[in-house]
Amino acid sequence: MKKKQRGITVFHILAVLLILSISAYYYSANKRQRSKEHALTVIEENKKSEALVKIETENAALKVRQEDGKKIDQYAKSLKATDDLYQRWHDGVKLALSVSRIALAQPVAALQSIKTDAANLEAPPCLDIAKKALISGMDLSIEGFLGFMKNEAGIGDRTAQIFFAPARVEFDRFEDLRKACPQQ
Repeated sequence: MKKKQRGITVFHILAVLLILSISAYYYSANKRQRSKEHALTVIEENKKSEALVKIETENAALKVRQEDGKKIDQYAKSLKATDDLYQRWHDGVKLALSVSRIALAQPVAALQSIKTDAANLEAPPCLDIAKKALISGMDLSIEGFLGFMKNEAGIGDRTAQIFFAPARVEFDRFEDLRKACPQQ
C-alpha cells in the first residue's frame, strides 16, 4: 500500500511541476507579447510626435518667410497670411484625421492654436466677413473633434458629424469670400 501511495505522491508532484512549467511558459509568452505591443505603441506615438514637430517647424519657417517679406505691401501680406493660416489649418486637420481617438489631444491643441492665430490675424477689410466664417468653421471643427474624443454614449462619430457638416459650409463660405477679395 505504501508503494502505491508513494507512486501517487510522485505522480502528483510531477503533475504540479508540469502545470507550473506550462504556467511559467504562458506567463513569459504573454509578457513578451505585451512588451512588443508597448514597443509598437511607443513607435507609433513617436511617429505622430515627429509629424507634429514637422508641422511646427514648417509653421516657424513660414513665419520667418513672412518677416523677410516686409517689402510686400500690407494688403498683400494680409492676404498671404490668411492663405498661409488656412493652409496650416488644413495640415493640422489632416494630422488630426490620421491619428487614433486617444491621440487626438495634441493635434486638437494645435488646431486651437491656429484658431487663436486666426482670431488675432489682421485681415484687410474685404476679408472681415470671411475671417468670421473661417473662425466659425474652426470652432465647429474643434467642437467636432472634441465630441469625437469624448465619445459620450458611444456616439462620438455621430457627434462629430453634427459639427463637421456646418463647419464645411463655413469653410466654403470663407473660400468664396476670399476669392472675391481683390488681388493687388
